[in-house]
Amino acid sequence: MHVLPQCLTPDADIHAVYPQRHQLAARVRAFVDFLALALSQQAASGKA
Repeated sequence: MHVLPQCLTPDADIHAVYPQRHQLAARVRAFVDFLALALSQQAASGKA
């Protein structure tokens, strides 16, 4: 759903920053994996 379709924002880099640990919390890893997949699929489909 686009709230303001007439307003476009420039492309931006998105970074997931979290402490580097040997045992990363499963929920953090799952969230980062979800974001990576969702954003890559969105970029591949050409949607903003």
